Formats: sequence, C-alpha cells, structure tokens
Amino acid sequence: MTPNPKPKRIKLSPADYTKMKDQIYRGWCNRCYVYVPREEAHFHHKIPKSRGGDDSLENGEILCWKCHRLIHDGNL
Repeated sequence: MTPNPKPKRIKLSPADYTKMKDQIYRGWCNRCYVYVPREEAHFHHKIPKSRGGDDSLENGEILCWKCHRLIHDGNL
C-alpha cells in the first residue's frame, strides 16, 4: 500500500497575503493586544501550512513582530 501523496500547496503572492492581512487587521496583536500599525502587522498561520493549515482567513491572525517571533521560536 502506497502512502497518500501530500496535496500540492499553492503559494500565495505577497500581494495576496497583504489583501488577507488587510481583511483581518483590527489594529492590535491577537496575542498581547498591543497596538500594531498596519504596515508592521504580521500575518500568522494558526495551523502551520507544514501541518496541513491553509491560507484561509479563518487560519490567519494578526500579530506584532515580538509575538510572531516568540511563536516561531517555540516560546509562546
């Protein structure tokens, strides 16, 4: 029995990520609730794409750079 191949992931363009970020931007970090200017906001995948997450609005959140870094370093 052969394992199921991974589905091909579609990579969004930077412009598409910006559009998604703009749709969920509310002015604050979703983790620490500090104000984040729009141009400094980071789009973060709640479920990483490497673990089957997708590029949907439901799987995205806005973070400040500090919280984004802490999450990816495994400290948050």
